[in-house]
Amino acid sequence: MARPARRPRRMPGCRAALPRLPGAAVIGEAHELGGLYNVRDIGGYRTADGGVVRRGMLFRASSLHRLDDEGAWAEFGAGTAIDLRYDRERLAFPLPEFITGTVNTPFLPNDWDADPVTRALPAAEFLASVFRDMVDFGGDTVRTVLARLASADAYPAVFFCMAGKDRTGVLAAVLLALLGVSDDDIVRDFEL
Repeated sequence: MARPARRPRRMPGCRAALPRLPGAAVIGEAHELGGLYNVRDIGGYRTADGGVVRRGMLFRASSLHRLDDEGAWAEFGAGTAIDLRYDRERLAFPLPEFITGTVNTPFLPNDWDADPVTRALPAAEFLASVFRDMVDFGGDTVRTVLARLASADAYPAVFFCMAGKDRTGVLAAVLLALLGVSDDDIVRDFEL
């Protein structure tokens, strides 16, 4: 997916909400999509081999259960919607029927819960522990995602959890690392 820089493709029906950084690849370009917030194209980052991650292919988002515009979804033309939510979240907040091509693959086991000692940690330490658990338990999820993304008809692909920040951010970091994006840019993307 890393290619030489080209003129970026705009996501149909969406407009950029973040300015481009002068002299740099697009960082975290945000889009509007039918009532969703935190929808960002993870393309535009420079890679170690001098290429640029192709834009318009991989998007991270908050939960698609909030999507209220079937026309915007159809215009977006997603080939894949990767749902990182737990089964209990999917049951409580089902996706609209017009969303098809969904891959359900929670990053942590459905019965996962932080132990009481971990829950008592300050927020930053608690999240660091959760992220470590995602790395420890997330191998099957990463394999499932990569297997789906290996197919040309998977694109554009959007991956999401409930808020689109923790589980989604970890998957974005893994994908960007595999594509050869620098650690600094991966951290910058995660912090957006």
